[in-house]
Amino acid sequence: MAKRGGEVDMSALWYLWTVSDTQLGWKIYLSDDFNTTYYIRAGISWGAATSGSSSPPSGIISERYATSGHDDNAVPIDGDGPIYDREPSTEYCFYAFAQAANGLYYPIEGQKCATTDSSPAPPIPQFTSSSSTTSSISLNWSTSSGATEYHLQNTWGSMNIYTPNTYHTYTELPSGTSYTFRVRARASSGGQWSGWSDTLTISTSSPTPTNVTNLSGTAQSTSQINFSWTHATVYEGYNLYINSSYVGWTTNNYYNATGLSPGLPYTLTVKSTHSGAESSGVSVTVYTQMDGWNWSVAAQNAFDKQTGSKVSDVTWGEWNNFIDKILQYREFKDRTNYVVRGGSNVPIVDAKMTSGNRTLTALRFNIARQAIGEMNSTGLSDFSSGQEVKGSYFNTITDSLNGIT
Repeated sequence: MAKRGGEVDMSALWYLWTVSDTQLGWKIYLSDDFNTTYYIRAGISWGAATSGSSSPPSGIISERYATSGHDDNAVPIDGDGPIYDREPSTEYCFYAFAQAANGLYYPIEGQKCATTDSSPAPPIPQFTSSSSTTSSISLNWSTSSGATEYHLQNTWGSMNIYTPNTYHTYTELPSGTSYTFRVRARASSGGQWSGWSDTLTISTSSPTPTNVTNLSGTAQSTSQINFSWTHATVYEGYNLYINSSYVGWTTNNYYNATGLSPGLPYTLTVKSTHSGAESSGVSVTVYTQMDGWNWSVAAQNAFDKQTGSKVSDVTWGEWNNFIDKILQYREFKDRTNYVVRGGSNVPIVDAKMTSGNRTLTALRFNIARQAIGEMNSTGLSDFSSGQEVKGSYFNTITDSLNGIT
């Protein structure tokens, strides 16, 4: 730039170039020396300067004042002039201008354009921790430098979340369900996305099954017990165990056990299940009903003929079986194996006959009657020696025995 009669010779050059994804640089060369007393400034703007105008160009972006001491041709006005805070991957076009000491503005060459670099992708974030409940999953991941947004999703491309945070909790999820997630980061400038993180697979937990309540059972016969219970609050079904042996799974709140043996205890254990888990279980023990007793026709006829002092050879074994049945019922009803007579404990087996003593004495009959009557009244009193024992009496104590539940 040369001064000629107070005018400015605007034979000059200027350059615009890319510095980074957010910055451009500029430099203006004036084509002649200038006097240090003739102060000049130069810069760039959105709009072009009007030659010789006292008004500055529109939208001045950056400008520098000339410094003294420049004495050669094509001197820079002020080295590299930075243009900050531009958008990445964007073309920008500016004009250059100079201002003489007299305050007038002059354009330098024409418009020049430059494009900022693409914004570098931020570092890939990685999951740092996770946790779950029956209906939620919480995820945390590392901070990605330069990122202001994170994209979290299921690897199927669903459950998309965009958040400035490095954590997120999904809620209202079904229990016992597996999910695989990944996350990526977006640069604060330029919007470049990082690559996806390593995947993380996590499942919502399954609810713990609870125990049933009000478990009970009733013997229906000598071979069947019907059990029932109130449903658990958390369950998919129930594992059933009879005397610790697995017998099946059901969604019902009842179970009818069949094919059982008479007069024996059976313990049903019910364990609630959910998603493969099993509750601690609840148990109840119930006895099946006892077998009834039936005298043979021959025995009944024989007894009808007796007076209480003798019994025929064909019936003494059956009488002993009858005493065994009484003892079985006593055990079934948690009774002792003796009766108290005259202040003494008399074993019930004393009512049995032997091969050498097959007499149905009054004492033997009375022990049997008392042993049954303590469980279910017979309506009979003790018999005295020599009193006739009729077949109907045997039917009476038999009915009492069979009526025990």
